[in-house]
Amino acid sequence: MALDPRTIILPRGGFITLNNEGDDVILHDPLGNTVDSVRYVPDWHNPALLDRTGVSLERILVRGLSSDASNWTSCVLPIGGTPGSANSVAAPRSTSATTLSCRPNPFSPDSDGKDDATVIHYNLPEGVWSVSLRVFDVRGRLIRRLVTAVPGAGKGDAVWDGRDDERMRGRVGIYVILLEAVNQKSGEIITAKSPVVLAGRL
Repeated sequence: MALDPRTIILPRGGFITLNNEGDDVILHDPLGNTVDSVRYVPDWHNPALLDRTGVSLERILVRGLSSDASNWTSCVLPIGGTPGSANSVAAPRSTSATTLSCRPNPFSPDSDGKDDATVIHYNLPEGVWSVSLRVFDVRGRLIRRLVTAVPGAGKGDAVWDGRDDERMRGRVGIYVILLEAVNQKSGEIITAKSPVVLAGRL
């Protein structure tokens, strides 16, 4: 019996590896439908990591977009990866019922695998919305564009890794997350703000 060409055989005692860039990882269900996919981009590693040899990229938020660079970072465990286990950088799911919240808060993006990113969770009224999320410092300067005019309904999540749009780590302090959502049918605009604290080692 011939094997389906989409079937991947994992050797016992070993793992498949990717090239240094440009490889696609595509996940299919038993019927052959594409469930998820991502293109390996080495720039998604933590910029503070000097030697990426043997270090896997890990997803921070399970429900986050696979194509979102801020939803990926380097594994923080000495073994370099967590195949078959929970990701070392996985963020907890938010259970908040508020309009806009951040968890954990404060967070400390110091690459120790604990609270390295904050998950921004939002709830919206029923309808189809165009959602934007931005991060500002306490002086009102725009630091990071997390989501720009993305269609959304009900609730959603985004990840902030504490870096600005230039991938530079932000200073320790208080930041403000701004949610702007426009109802695509009625034109109604909803805004909400939430403070978040970027902490560091003393």
